[in-house]
Amino acid sequence: MKRNAFVFILSALIVCSFGLANAQDVLDVTGNPTGIWIDGTTPTVNVDTDVTWTVHMTNTTDIITGHMNGFRVFISSTGDASGELPGGTFAPMTATLLFDFTDPGLGEYDDGGFFFTYFCTGTGSDTVGAGGFAMFNGIPTAFDEDVYTFTTQVGIAEEGNFLCIDSAWYPPGGAWMWSLKTAGSVAPSWAGPYCFPIKKQPNIPASFDNCPTSILDTTHTATLTFDLDATDPDPDKCPPNDGMVFYTVVNGTPGDVNTAGVYSLAGSIALVNQGLIDVSVEVVDQCGDGDTCDFQVRFTNIAPTIDCGDPINEGTNKTATRTFVGSDADGDDLTYSVALASATMPAGGAGSFGIHPDDGIFEFDTETADGDSTYIFTVCVTDGADMDCCSLVVNVLSATPFEIQIAKTHKTYQGQHEMVDVTVNKGTEEMMGFDFLIAYDASALAFQTAIEGRIYNQDTATVDPGCGWEYFTYRYNYNGNCGNGCPSGLLRVVGMAETNNGPNHPDCYSLLGEFDMPYTLFSLDFLVTDDRTFECQYVPIRFYWMDCGDNTIAYHELIDPNPYGVQTAISRYVFDFDQDWDVYDGEITNPTFGWPTYFGAQDDPCLEGGGDDKPVPERFIDFINGGIDIACADSIDDRGDLNLNGIAYEIADAVLYTNYFVYGLQVFGDATQEAFQAAVAASDVNADGIALSVGDLVYLIRVIVGDALAYPKLAPIDASVTFASAISVDSKMGAAFVVIEGNAAPELLADNMELKYAYDAEANVTRALVYSMEANQTFEGEFMNSNGNVVSIELATYEGAPVKVNMVPSNFSLNQNFPNPFNPTTVVSFDVPKAVDYTLSVYNITGQEVAVYTGTAQPGNVELVIDGAGWSSGIYFYKLNAGDFSDTKKMVMVK
Repeated sequence: MKRNAFVFILSALIVCSFGLANAQDVLDVTGNPTGIWIDGTTPTVNVDTDVTWTVHMTNTTDIITGHMNGFRVFISSTGDASGELPGGTFAPMTATLLFDFTDPGLGEYDDGGFFFTYFCTGTGSDTVGAGGFAMFNGIPTAFDEDVYTFTTQVGIAEEGNFLCIDSAWYPPGGAWMWSLKTAGSVAPSWAGPYCFPIKKQPNIPASFDNCPTSILDTTHTATLTFDLDATDPDPDKCPPNDGMVFYTVVNGTPGDVNTAGVYSLAGSIALVNQGLIDVSVEVVDQCGDGDTCDFQVRFTNIAPTIDCGDPINEGTNKTATRTFVGSDADGDDLTYSVALASATMPAGGAGSFGIHPDDGIFEFDTETADGDSTYIFTVCVTDGADMDCCSLVVNVLSATPFEIQIAKTHKTYQGQHEMVDVTVNKGTEEMMGFDFLIAYDASALAFQTAIEGRIYNQDTATVDPGCGWEYFTYRYNYNGNCGNGCPSGLLRVVGMAETNNGPNHPDCYSLLGEFDMPYTLFSLDFLVTDDRTFECQYVPIRFYWMDCGDNTIAYHELIDPNPYGVQTAISRYVFDFDQDWDVYDGEITNPTFGWPTYFGAQDDPCLEGGGDDKPVPERFIDFINGGIDIACADSIDDRGDLNLNGIAYEIADAVLYTNYFVYGLQVFGDATQEAFQAAVAASDVNADGIALSVGDLVYLIRVIVGDALAYPKLAPIDASVTFASAISVDSKMGAAFVVIEGNAAPELLADNMELKYAYDAEANVTRALVYSMEANQTFEGEFMNSNGNVVSIELATYEGAPVKVNMVPSNFSLNQNFPNPFNPTTVVSFDVPKAVDYTLSVYNITGQEVAVYTGTAQPGNVELVIDGAGWSSGIYFYKLNAGDFSDTKKMVMVK
């Protein structure tokens, strides 16, 4: 049987025409071929596209030992075999075997061989014979698999016809034939022909793959972006056939889209106010066909906040003011507004008020009729989208508290005297006397004397008015009851309007009422250090409290006076120097800190009065701290610019210089002013250290006419110094002056320099100088072993320029707190050789953490003030963690 089947197959492979047979078993096409498209609901063959049919075999009878089947593809005008067009053209048909020959239970199915034989090649019909036979096994019963594929392609010329596949006679003169192992033969059934209309598929538009379905939102301070993806389903439809798609923002839509489909829109407050924003983006393929993506975006805003702070207490016929600083997490520009919310006031109030919309400065000009009234203002801030408001309370007092201020100087020269005024800025009551305690840094400032202010003047004329106060004194107070916690410089200044000296009486008790301007109560004369390590530094001068009697004023109440005649005023608020005092920013008041303190009179039984209905002290003074701002050397070096117009070595400077020689110093203005000192300093044109000389004038003229070059400024430079036992500097230096604690024996490490040193027994320091008398000698790196604790280092370059020294320790170290024992504050310091985050934790004797301090330290020494208020007496431990460094020390609190 197998041999006969093989003969039949070989003889049939030369025939082009086959018949159709039907049988119980099935050979049929599975589903629609590939390479078609759906025209409406009709599967349609696309031109110039591979069309592939899959043939499925179902065996239900017996093992097939040989099979002989033929298939033909043809063009039809009617969609069936009757309309076959003998001249129809298509690509030559190819065939592929699909089913597995290596089933492990059966061996090879067609183990005798399998054959595809092509009878025709693309003209008329195209026919393939498919056959195979088995020598031993065969195709088993219940076989139900895809077995062949047939592939062809038609061109555009056949559009309008049909492409069909049908069975073909095989072998010649007979039906399809399968040889069965035991049952003889069988012809499988076939349901064809299968025909499909031929039509070129229209272009499929490009379409979006990820058009947003929800609202896109982000903060208005950012740019909103979204990466749109779109594809061209048939990139070969339009040249250059590379599948590129093109994005555009639909006219009227905000934002932009780039060639990669990334949509972007920069946020703004205006867009926040628009709420939901409609966006439409279009994509097209190279044929111009496409899709539209419609979505919505929204920009968010964090509303600003504002805090009105504590009530303002102000007198009548004064200006109550406060600068409001709104907070806005988005960093938007803020606009301020104010309205009078409510008031309790006498008839005829209130005075005018308003707020600057840009900088938030609120002002309320009180009137006499506003006295003893409380006003509530609604202050609002807006970022243009959202608003926040708060209530500001202004109490207009018939009596205004005293305001005492220590002046803040500007650009004070080192090595010079500086007068620091202590002024009375406000206060409606009659001041009878004062007792002020003032702290300063004695390492930077040397106090010289205190001088009475103009209230002590006898002359009552408007040119230099005074009241003829009678008593003024001052004394040092460096060893009071604050022990080691005392500031290094402490000064007590006392004044009284009248003493018991007969018929002499002051003419007045204040200069505010008549002239309505601040006046100097007294002035402090300080000599500013010439130690260049203080260059560009601010040295504070502050009020200080040891007990209830410090920083008090005795005054007489003009309105509703007490029966005892004189009242004691103590601190109400305390402010630091670097704020706008009129609005009470920078307040440091803390009445519960404990004595001694910088934070005002403490809540203490000593302030409760002496009994018998005697008046208790009133919190009726506002104190404003000040200080001395030491000038930077390069900011005052104006050599050659005598007229101080910012242009050195011009003809106007020469004219001014010649006028000096004719008319004297008056050409430089008021000798007490900073401009006068700067002009004189600028006159040292030839850099010989002597100002206002004829030699300077000659050299100035030479520079102007181009006969000489101006001497360069010696601008200060920065240098970092590390120290352990060896001291090292990171820049080339010409000399070094080092002060070492105690009697030390320093050792020179720079081999091209000299070292001189000596011990000062009175100061208990060793002073060492590293220098060279040879030309062009400098040093860098390690230059000296101190063999002791370094107190200070001063350096200069070979050119003589001053050096700002940045002291950088070579290692981490945690120092012992000072003072120790302490009550209630102490200072803990530590050294860090590099920038590092740190944590300082304090534990009681049981290991409970009672305080923690964290921060980021720059290279150098760090000092932390530890406040033990509220702790009990006993032993405490403080532990420092800084990078990989950790250390613990003990401290003792004694109450």
